[in-house]
Amino acid sequence: MFAMHPPHSMGSMPHVADNSFLSTATPGVPRNLSSLEDILRDIDRSPSWAYLKGIVPMYDLDGRPIPGKKIPPWPWEILPEAVIKVGKKAWASEDIDAWFDRMKLRACRVSNAHTAHGMPSKENDDG
Repeated sequence: MFAMHPPHSMGSMPHVADNSFLSTATPGVPRNLSSLEDILRDIDRSPSWAYLKGIVPMYDLDGRPIPGKKIPPWPWEILPEAVIKVGKKAWASEDIDAWFDRMKLRACRVSNAHTAHGMPSKENDDG
């Protein structure tokens, strides 16, 4: 397990490995919410890419969903419904964690299918 560090004698100095000391969250966004900037930084993509590919859900000025016509490229899915829809969008961090997990699982399934079974056969109209 993890070693417990004794408290510092000089008060409560933050430990470098402590998440509260090195926060990656966007300033002004509560810890239980993820901003679009945080999400895009984690997937190493730009806002223009995310909007172009239909990853980011769109909302009108009243926060109602605007139906999108774009289908995100495989293995991506559109982001879940935002908690804050008007202004700077924000998502529940647990929803984004689940979204990441689904993307990883989808990508792994495709990778495993190709390595386990080889490439689809042209004879069976699979490829």
